[in-house]
Amino acid sequence: GDLFAVDPTRLARFVFRHLPNDKEDIIRLLVTRGDHTDAKAQYLFMGEMFTTGRADPTRDELTEYILLKCQFDPDTVYDYLVDLGSADYEMSPVLDCCRELGITKACIYLYEKALMIP
Repeated sequence: GDLFAVDPTRLARFVFRHLPNDKEDIIRLLVTRGDHTDAKAQYLFMGEMFTTGRADPTRDELTEYILLKCQFDPDTVYDYLVDLGSADYEMSPVLDCCRELGITKACIYLYEKALMIP
């Protein structure tokens, strides 16, 4: 059977409870399943892990999550970026993605944030 046929948010809760040190491996498995990528499952899993404060994302993980959020939930990107405040993520790819997908409010926020960097 396909392990990831289960709800990714439930899988995230299970991993947090029983396998907290294996989140990176689980994310990697979600990214590549056989011959295709399951970005939606990855987004849901990471969202459950990171937005509930159950796991601290690395810089790369947080960047990847924001990029997935742009793709799957663009209406929430601006508020999420504001809530992140000074969290460490790669601004350039996030800005590029927001620009490509027309997430204007998030673009303006990122431009303003970039100007405040000394």
